[in-house]
Amino acid sequence: MKTKTKLLAIGIFLSGLLNALGQPVITTQPQSQTNVVGTDATFTIEATGTRPLNYQWQFNTFDLGGGTNATLVLTNVHLANGGGYSVVVTNIEGSVTSAVATLTVLVPPIITRQPTNQSVSLGATAIFSVIAGGTSPLAYQWQFNGEDLANATNRTLGVTNVQLSHAGNYVAIIFNNAGTATSKPAVLEVDPTFTKITSGRVVNDLGGRLSCAWADYDDDGYLDLFVTSLDNQTNFLYHNGRDGSFTRVTQGAIVNTRRDYRGIAWGDYDNDGHLDLFVTSTDGHGFPTWSYLYRNNGDGTFTSMPTNVVGNLVGPNGGAEGCIWADYDRDGFLDLFVARYGNDQLYHNNRDGSFTRITNSPVVKDGKDEYQGAWCDYDNDGWPDLFMSAIDAGGNFLYHNNGDGNFTRVTSGAIATDKPADRPAPAWGDYNNDGFSDLFVGGGDNGPNFLYRNEGNGNFTQITAGDLITRTGRSPQWGDYDNDGYVDLFLCRYGLDNLLYRNNGDGTFTPITSGSLVHDSGNSYHAGWGDYDNDGFLDLFVVNDQQNNFLYRNNGNSNQWLKVKLIGTVSNRSAIGAKVRVKAKIRGKEMWQLREISNGSGFGGTMLIAHFGLGDATNIDTVRIEWPSGTVQDFHDVPSKQFLTIMEPPRLNLLSQIPDGSFQLSLTGGVGFTYDLETSSDLAEWTRWITLTNISRTMTITDTAATNVAQRFYRAVAR
Repeated sequence: MKTKTKLLAIGIFLSGLLNALGQPVITTQPQSQTNVVGTDATFTIEATGTRPLNYQWQFNTFDLGGGTNATLVLTNVHLANGGGYSVVVTNIEGSVTSAVATLTVLVPPIITRQPTNQSVSLGATAIFSVIAGGTSPLAYQWQFNGEDLANATNRTLGVTNVQLSHAGNYVAIIFNNAGTATSKPAVLEVDPTFTKITSGRVVNDLGGRLSCAWADYDDDGYLDLFVTSLDNQTNFLYHNGRDGSFTRVTQGAIVNTRRDYRGIAWGDYDNDGHLDLFVTSTDGHGFPTWSYLYRNNGDGTFTSMPTNVVGNLVGPNGGAEGCIWADYDRDGFLDLFVARYGNDQLYHNNRDGSFTRITNSPVVKDGKDEYQGAWCDYDNDGWPDLFMSAIDAGGNFLYHNNGDGNFTRVTSGAIATDKPADRPAPAWGDYNNDGFSDLFVGGGDNGPNFLYRNEGNGNFTQITAGDLITRTGRSPQWGDYDNDGYVDLFLCRYGLDNLLYRNNGDGTFTPITSGSLVHDSGNSYHAGWGDYDNDGFLDLFVVNDQQNNFLYRNNGNSNQWLKVKLIGTVSNRSAIGAKVRVKAKIRGKEMWQLREISNGSGFGGTMLIAHFGLGDATNIDTVRIEWPSGTVQDFHDVPSKQFLTIMEPPRLNLLSQIPDGSFQLSLTGGVGFTYDLETSSDLAEWTRWITLTNISRTMTITDTAATNVAQRFYRAVAR
């Protein structure tokens, strides 16, 4: 039995030995695997067959040098190692090729662009985004101050209607099957100075737009807004809803005629108490040029005035740009300057609703190309002067009003010889509170800017230092946005962040770096300050071409303020050209401030209201009105934080004494105004003599009771 058992075992051994001989047979195939980049991958095969067995590993059917063992080790794998791996096993009997094992190489998330810090105003939207590479799919989770944000699982995070509670650190965590990556913290800074308005048509209407101007056209006490359109679209008129909202007006020629519009200027040219509107256009896209004068009907509607009524002020007068009203001859009726290419236009108001074009003034004969100008009585002689700057470094032009209807060009000094580079834009404002208006000229898109300090003797000093000068900008707008008693400056920039400079009160300016006003980029053309919600703090509207407009509501602070609206009677009804001066003690320092009522530059229209910041002054020592007529009014001990409406007093002149001893007088005042005429013999006691309603601006009255009197004084009191 033992012998049989041994023989059986030997037979089994010999049978197995015979079976092991022959071509290779793979008993264990290499297995596919997934590896993270940078790790080691190992493929193994098991095979039988006549020894020796030889191995040749292949990668995507190409032989791998050194891959000649049953085990293949790939160290520090990278993306290029991903693919198919197989092995050819050979011996003297033949060969066999294994199944393909796939190596999948995973790349953990790699952040290629970090989220950036954001500085926005209240109400704005802050957008954070991160860009990462790595094996898809990538998943995202945003955190705020270390806590996961619900539903914040996209590459981009939008924080809408930003509030102070949103300020802090935002981090993006990106993960996939290979791992995670955490971004650097992005800081959201929330500036509480302004609230960015993001709802309503006033900011969301799209289209080509250029200029803007605030004005209370329906005299309801709230500023409305007009915006011109480019590219042969209709203009935009937004009526103030008195609750912070605006309604777009869609009826009437003022918003339904298509042109390539440019400049705008509000002004009561016919002195009827209702603001009228002048609009220019240029010859774009085959549409004819046309200038329009829209007469305010007093009921919220406008009439487009024809040439047979107002003369060649309107009609096809060639491509025109900025337009600005001023009563340059101080006859009580607004005249108009229109900037054009090589042939400016000056129109004199004939006081009957029509205009005469002036052709013999140096203002229109110097053959320059410019976009805009700005009126200002820079030497305080009572007569409005005119500044303009030609495009393409054509030079500055300052015209001094001679007081006789003529102008003389100023040819000396830096203000007359400098040559701003591109689309220069002027803005007058008394930034150092010395009682004389200074001049800023924006250098356009190519810069630099220019600032000229008025020395008060007819000369100007060019300021050459400071960030304000070295930057570029268009549509400069002076306004005391923080009500500290010094006017600040805003600048639009096309395709770049806009600029805001805070006046330090010592002749220098600090660039503001926080908030949406200086971090919103758009195709910004022009802007205008205006207190549309009547809270005493200046709000800002910025026109954007083909993008949403910007409207920033000023949230205010503890500083005091004063707003003054003037109603001219002897002067033009809009009081354009009037100066308002305020004296108050601010932070222990007694100081005067000056505002001159104007249209600005004809593109970025300022409100026809004098706005003053008063710091901590709760009482104003003096409010002084210098009317274009020459009348000066002083008001003393005026409480701050109020909106004053001041009417110009009428003018009484003694014409003659007729033979019977009676006096003949003339009264000049507002048409439709009622006046009490009072008399006195000693300037102490006054008696009402007559009440009349002015029907012709200047009326003649005879005092038949004035015979045989030693002396008699007269005054007119508006009711």
